[in-house]
Amino acid sequence: TGSGVDTRWKMLGFVSIPFDPPVKQEILDLQHPAALQLLPRLARLHVRLGELYAEACRAVARQAGHALADIHLVGLHGQTLFHDTAERDRRREEPPATLQIGEAQVLAERTGIAVVSNFRARDVAAGGTGAPLVPLVDWLLFRSPDRNRLCLNLGGVANVTSLRAGGNSDEVMAFDTGPANMILDAIVGRETGHTDTCDRDGTRAARAEPDADLLARMMSHPYIALSPPKSCGREEFGAAYVDGLIDEARRRHLDTNTLLSTATSFTARSVADAIARHLPAGVVPDELLASGGGVHNQEMMRRLTIELRQATGRAIPVTTTADHGLDPDAKEALAFALLANESVHGNAGEAPPMSFRHRAWP
Repeated sequence: TGSGVDTRWKMLGFVSIPFDPPVKQEILDLQHPAALQLLPRLARLHVRLGELYAEACRAVARQAGHALADIHLVGLHGQTLFHDTAERDRRREEPPATLQIGEAQVLAERTGIAVVSNFRARDVAAGGTGAPLVPLVDWLLFRSPDRNRLCLNLGGVANVTSLRAGGNSDEVMAFDTGPANMILDAIVGRETGHTDTCDRDGTRAARAEPDADLLARMMSHPYIALSPPKSCGREEFGAAYVDGLIDEARRRHLDTNTLLSTATSFTARSVADAIARHLPAGVVPDELLASGGGVHNQEMMRRLTIELRQATGRAIPVTTTADHGLDPDAKEALAFALLANESVHGNAGEAPPMSFRHRAWP
């Protein structure tokens, strides 16, 4: 009891449990010289990102006209390096795993602010899929007593949240539909030597028609057919997947604009298909609120509107969170601030895993 010089102690129990041989071998393998070529880079990047996040906190505090001492809490997501929660084969014996780096202790030390982090790891530990993590935030910000709403985030990955009119937080449903900007940005980066990072406003995709055969093949990806709960990332649609698309485009003499057009339609169609296929029975969406970098891609937004009409048989108005007072680029930053606040108020432990609020999807 007590603390400092007033500390009083009594040993109540002690155990020392050795690692099982397979676990011990895994640890030794990661200390092998071959692995040690990567681990120092990983550890140093972990620290460096903490420093950069601290700089970002100082910058936003200055912009808001506040001293760091005025800020009570930081919610830190970090940079995802690995995310595999085994939706592709739920019979696998490997435990689900997700890894985000960016040292929270460095951030806390540099700013003097309490930091809440490891959101995805906590969600996976609680039985969730680690993504998406914004369903509760969508409900807090955009619930309506009389309108069924869909919240769509178009980041690297696209994820959708269904908010039933008048529904409570336990009725919120969400999952990753597939890639959004991830494939497009990779294609542009490869072609330009990374001097360009995206198809700005979708202007290049708008110059070409999607290739029907390639689009059909993309829609046949196993992830698209999975039922929720599910989440995805670069493990499914990263560098190896993009390499395959570029190789096929070259074999078939498809130019880059056609490839970008096809990938843009893939995002729009996979989102619309997921909404039509998995929307809860009886919940007819009155509007869709989009956020994330994809809202700046005018061609993607145009095609999304068309694909939604074709997939659902109704014209669903597509707007952005800006129409509700929230900058679409700022939504995820606000989301993790709110999740951090819920955590320190003890609410996170009382709720189901945030990514698993779609447990009732048919």
